[in-house]
Order: sequence, then structure tokens, then C-alpha cells
Amino acid sequence: MDSSQLVRNGKSLVEAMGYWPSFHDANVMEASRSGDSFSVTVHLFAMTDQVDSAGYYVLEKHHLVTIVMRGVESNSLPCDYSGDCLDSLSFQSTDGLLQVDFGSHMDQDGTIVCSEAEIASVIPCSSKGVALAPNNSFKPKPLRGSA
Repeated sequence: MDSSQLVRNGKSLVEAMGYWPSFHDANVMEASRSGDSFSVTVHLFAMTDQVDSAGYYVLEKHHLVTIVMRGVESNSLPCDYSGDCLDSLSFQSTDGLLQVDFGSHMDQDGTIVCSEAEIASVIPCSSKGVALAPNNSFKPKPLRGSA
């Protein structure tokens, strides 16, 4: 089973990107814990094979993606986890639970084991990670106990 099927509303991310991304070089914009839930928002983009005039790869499909993990049983991410640049983000089913592995370029690797993960929002953004069209994004109901 691929990650888009393991994560609730995974199809919303596939629709935005055209495929399930590896999250390579995605920037962690925000991370928070609330009870047995953990939420992370990343600035995700696709790298093309084109190079700009300065010699950098052209990036496209910029989105702010919020992933909520509920029923967290263990979390080995640093207590003050934020400001990370991901090498990868992977999901796998293990013994009836979901294992979410955060690979980091900044030595902040960790794993969250939870009962479920959900793509809570996919919002188009600028190349700087500033939301462009929140009214056109996918937004499911908020976490229990949140405003």
C-alpha cells in the first residue's frame, strides 16, 4: 500500500502535486503538539529539470501542507522540533499503527508512531511559503478541542 492510501485525504495532496511527493527539501514551517496529536506544516514544492539564469533548478507547485497525526503512541522528534529541512517523510503501516519517519538534513530525524495521519490542508503558496489562496484549499474539520 502506498503512502497516499495510508494517510487520510492523501488524494488531496496527489491532486495538488500530481503524485505523492518524497518531501525532499520541504521546509518545516510549524510543528505543534496537543494532547495525543502532533501537527506539522511544511512548505512543499516540486523540482523541475530546468535551470534558471543563476544556475538553480526551477521549483514549481509550491504548497503549504499540514499533516495531523492522531493517537500518538511515541514520538522521537526533538522536543523543540521546528525549522527543519526534510530529507524525506515516509509512512508505513506497522502492527496496526502508522509509523511516520522524518528524515532531516539538519540532524532532527525522528519517528512518530500513531493510530492515524491525515492531510489536514493543502494550500497553494509562493516560493517563500506564503499562502496564496486559502479559500480554494482543502480544509477538513478542525482537531477535537481546537478553535
